[in-house]
Amino acid sequence: MRIMQQIRGIDFVFPVFTLDKRILAKQAKQAYLEFISLLKTKGTSRPKEFDLAYAPGTYDLFHAGHLENLMIASREK
Repeated sequence: MRIMQQIRGIDFVFPVFTLDKRILAKQAKQAYLEFISLLKTKGTSRPKEFDLAYAPGTYDLFHAGHLENLMIASREK
């Protein structure tokens, strides 16, 4: 998550611990509400509308090629 947070254009990330759609939807909603709350405490306005991206992996062997792919994905619409 720390890697994803460092990429320009990625404002909101949260961990995924299950593939159960119902649980995941609740976790995503809760994480987003916490993110909005944090923005408000910092005096920041509501963020732009988000595009959704999913970056699965353990990243134990993260290398420059992974970073390049993530950077390219963050630029594409």
